[in-house]
Amino acid sequence: MNFYVRSLNIADQIPAGHHNNIRWNAGHLLVGWDHTVFPAVTQERHLPLSYHVMFPSGSKPDNWTEQPPTMDQIIMLLEEQPILIEQACAGHLHEPLKEPFLGMKTLGDMVVFHMNHENLHMGIIKSMMQSLLKNEA
Repeated sequence: MNFYVRSLNIADQIPAGHHNNIRWNAGHLLVGWDHTVFPAVTQERHLPLSYHVMFPSGSKPDNWTEQPPTMDQIIMLLEEQPILIEQACAGHLHEPLKEPFLGMKTLGDMVVFHMNHENLHMGIIKSMMQSLLKNEA
């Protein structure tokens, strides 16, 4: 994702049949983890509030009122976030959540959900890239 998104400037194009762009999908992954995992282990969220406003479910770039983070910033955070999550979750995966998350009751269940959610969005990003690169050829 890294090379093509940066070199071809396709991060903000919305392909036909999609509601969001590559930048939104990448930011959405960051926010999903940040919004749920850190509070579940009684830690502060790591991302600025602006990320939580720009990238939650149901949002879209057309509604952004401020400049989004660059793809380089998002990619850097995506590279750092797994280390923070691993540190936060170590020894807590079997602990019950204070409140169920989409019917899940343990932190480990939530982590599995987010891993599947990430795979879904990575598939969407791949599909978007293929569509956008095809259109540029």
